[in-house]
Amino acid sequence: MSAYINKTATCGSGAGRCKQKPISLSAFHEQLEKAENEMSVNKAKSAPAASLPTVRALTSSPTSKTNKQVNTLHTKAHDIPIGNGSTMPEAVVSDSLRGGRRGRRHCSHRGRSCPRLLTPTREVPHELQKVDRMTSSDFRHDFAAHLENMRTRQKDQEHMRFFQLAMQENRHLFAGKTVLILACGTGTLALMAVRAGAKMVFALDHSQVTDYARLVVQANKMEHVVKVLHGRVEDVKLPQRVDGIVCNWMGQCLLYESELLELIQARDRWLKPEGFILPDLGALYLLAGAEHLLKNERCDWWLDVYGFNMNALRRYALAEPRFARTTGERVLTSAEQVLCLDLRTASREDLHIDRKIQLTVHQDGYCECFVLYFDVSFSRAHLPLQLSCNPCLNTSLKSLWYQTLLFVEQPFIMRTKSIYTGRLIFRPWPSFQRMKIHVELTAGSADGIQWSPLVHKSWLLTSRFQTVAEVAQCQDLLN
Repeated sequence: MSAYINKTATCGSGAGRCKQKPISLSAFHEQLEKAENEMSVNKAKSAPAASLPTVRALTSSPTSKTNKQVNTLHTKAHDIPIGNGSTMPEAVVSDSLRGGRRGRRHCSHRGRSCPRLLTPTREVPHELQKVDRMTSSDFRHDFAAHLENMRTRQKDQEHMRFFQLAMQENRHLFAGKTVLILACGTGTLALMAVRAGAKMVFALDHSQVTDYARLVVQANKMEHVVKVLHGRVEDVKLPQRVDGIVCNWMGQCLLYESELLELIQARDRWLKPEGFILPDLGALYLLAGAEHLLKNERCDWWLDVYGFNMNALRRYALAEPRFARTTGERVLTSAEQVLCLDLRTASREDLHIDRKIQLTVHQDGYCECFVLYFDVSFSRAHLPLQLSCNPCLNTSLKSLWYQTLLFVEQPFIMRTKSIYTGRLIFRPWPSFQRMKIHVELTAGSADGIQWSPLVHKSWLLTSRFQTVAEVAQCQDLLN
């Protein structure tokens, strides 16, 4: 065994940082005893005659060898000199040494005598004080204010290129006009509108992301053109009507968690009669797919979990729509348009879907799910411009939106010679934060002979866990 001796050095000097020479443990104890003896002699010479007995005299007892060993250890623990020239008791009652462990028993003779440094304080811009105080629970209800969300919603995103091209190629709609950017986010679309020639831009959002938007606008020196407003449409007053509204209003499967109601309300309050909405046309489509691999991964996996039957959890998995990417190779039917929106005239009632459907099969296969996707476009564009989530399209850019997959409980075969008709219900339940989808499908032959129904099932879109009663309502009534 070996130990190290720390040479006494002033804090910050090069002597204390030099490499220490290892010595044996026995030599270490010899030097320790020598240092104690020298200290005892020095104290005896300097102490007055009427002074109290030393700690060694008070604690020593010649009764046993064990006591002598204990007293020796006690003296070592109390009289060992440390680097700053003080004895151990003096170091213990003083401020704790920076970098060392606190307490008498844990103090080291190698402790440093540097004073403790104050922890530097964080400097948060005044504009971000509210965001800085947000907790994880706050971000759960306002994820738009999270910095990582801002990055993923803009980096290499297809919809950002769509808005950029729409403004660049249609400058005649923005030049000298007043524009409202609804759900403005970090303010990127507002800056694009200014670049396209807008005279005044109102950037409105009910999220705390507006704190970041103000900083972005100031950094680009456009605060005299862009006015960032925080709040909802019903709570905000604009000083004038606007010539156009730009809004990324789309949600998953077009309607779920969308900004449609806010957009319709803003249109009725502030948009001029000849004003534009970007984008203003939207369409929702339904088709059938053969996603057996994804279904096995998300749903059927619960049928055998380490030898146990967990079909009760499979019921939950089948009751919830899945947002995933599928490809054209897994599509069995042509797309059936189930919703067509013109936001210049649309009302709340137009957002409820209850209609008949007919699917035309173009390749035989087992149907594992129904697929919902949407397209949006700008009708007043100088050149045709569309943003699509069609699974048959390939693009190098990312998309915020996935296809919505509705898995069926039992797969069924679809043939090109058959005709498949049914019904689709898709409506808020009771708002766009919770929506219910219901599909009925029946197969028939070309001569009009009807077969037995294939699907009679519901799915529930919600941001929280479903209850047992809600899951029971979503099960296929034919199984």
